[in-house]
This record gives sequence, C-alpha cells and structure tokens, in this order.
Amino acid sequence: MVYTGSVWRVAGNRYEVRPAEGAFSCTLSGKLRHERSADVRPVAVGDIVEIEAEGSEGRIERVLPRRNALARADVHDARRRQVLIANVDLVVVVQAAARPELDWHEADRALVMAGAGEIPAMLCVNKIDLAWERPAAAGPGAGSGERIPPAMAEAAERYRAVGYPVVLASAAAGRGIGELRERMQGRSCALLGPSGVGKSTLLNALVPGLDLKTGAVSEALGGGRHTTTWFERVPLPGGGDVADAPGVEVFEPWGVTRAALAGCFPELSELAAGCKFKDCRHVREPGCTVKAALGGAVSRERYESYVRIWESLPPDR
Repeated sequence: MVYTGSVWRVAGNRYEVRPAEGAFSCTLSGKLRHERSADVRPVAVGDIVEIEAEGSEGRIERVLPRRNALARADVHDARRRQVLIANVDLVVVVQAAARPELDWHEADRALVMAGAGEIPAMLCVNKIDLAWERPAAAGPGAGSGERIPPAMAEAAERYRAVGYPVVLASAAAGRGIGELRERMQGRSCALLGPSGVGKSTLLNALVPGLDLKTGAVSEALGGGRHTTTWFERVPLPGGGDVADAPGVEVFEPWGVTRAALAGCFPELSELAAGCKFKDCRHVREPGCTVKAALGGAVSRERYESYVRIWESLPPDR
C-alpha cells in the first residue's frame, strides 16, 4: 500500500511516519538516499513523504517539496546541509537566565538560522527564577516581590522592539508557561537551544504526561531516548505540535552569505535601503545608515552580534 504522511520521529536509521490514520516505522529507499545524498540526512522530522508499507513497516520512497526548513551547516563538513526540521510554523529559541549563563549572541545566531529558513521565531528565556532579584526583607518563593533584573528586562524589550516575541519563563516555578503555550497553540513548533537551558523541562510543562508518551513511542520504534541520533515531534494539548532538537550546540546558519546576513536582522534590513552604497555590508563602509542608527533604532548589542556573525562567514564571491 502507498501512503502519504508526516515524519514525526527520527531515531538512528528509522523514521516514524504518520498518515491520516496509523503510524509506520520506516527505512529509506536506496534511490532516495542517492537522490538526496548532499544532505546529512535525506529526510527530516516534519517532512511530508510517500511510503510503501505493509503491516507496521514501511519504506520512504519520496519527499514532497518543503515550504521551509530549519537547517545548519554540518559540524563535520560545512559544505553539507543538516536539516533539523521541515515545514515549521514557529521556532522557539531557548536560552537560560542562568546555569548556563545567558548568551544573547548565541540566541542571535539561532534567530539567524530561523530567518535564513524564512521561519517566524520568538525567544524564551527559561530558568528566570534563578535570576530574580528579591528585596532584602522578602522571603524565598513565589509572591515574595521577585523582579526581573533591569538588564534582562531591557534586553527582552530590545528583541520585542524589532518584532520577536519574548517570554520570560520558569518551567520549575510554572511562570510563563501559559503564555508560551498560547503562542505555540495550533502551530508546528521547534525548540532550539543548547543543552542545559531546560528545553526538556519546558516540554514536560507544556505537555503533561510527556515522559509516559515518549517512552511508549521509543519502545514501539525499537529505540530509546539514548539513541545516538533522535528527533521527534509531540502533540500539544489543544492542537499543534512541538519538536526538540537535543544536542544542538552549534548554530551555524546554512546558506547565509555576508550579502544576505542583514536580511536576517529585521532592524538592519529596514535601514539598509538608505545606505550610500547599494552593496553596503554595514561593517566598514562610509555613508551607512545602519551604523548611523547605532544606539537608537539599532542596538549596539545586536549590531555586535551581526558583525561577529558577518566576520565568521566566508567572503562573498
């Protein structure tokens, strides 16, 4: 039988594909491996695929065109593309307020990855309870007068001002989860952030009972959460789904050139048309409206991230 369905999980060399009804544990056809050998993986979570199946087993024969893809350069060979997830409605870039230290530049690189894939993105700063400032007379715990540190609040407003929604959350304390769930509702979402920022805890808060559900899926596919390569989507209560990319520590945007980088920074893109030179890169050129706006429409912190990423990219040919 031939079915068309969506890829919900990748574990090693097995792919869970869900048509309108049922689920199949699939491998890839040799033809498909050959046709898509330029990518690290020929098929990604979120892909819509055609399979030939019998019983509970199937073989993926074709990948339908993607509307977008979240991708990075392969960590072992920068000439190859690694698609993390396809057909995404929202990328949630996750950082921790503390433990590990919040890294705004790393967040900017992840936002560029989303922008390069033409995917809407937002920021979630988790573990905000570890950064709360408390009055000296207040006791520990919620309701004791905690407040967000001014520098962090200002940084959040900096991103909101250029169009990125920001949620300050604490999965452990239950703060911000409702707002985050509301923004993700009915959409196919991806959590993107390094290890240690609390993505798993966020997932458990967003999807009650997730541990039991993922354990059952792992057993059905013949693998577990310790499989070397795995990536899966889980349904969100009330509609939509969310995927986590465990072990993604390198945010090296795929397909971004120096010339195109400003287009991944909304505040720079708006100003670039006014530059003296049409091919202005907003780094060393005179008459640059982007540099003239530093400290105003363009924050110095975001501009420094832009320059660091620009310098990390190969020169345009």
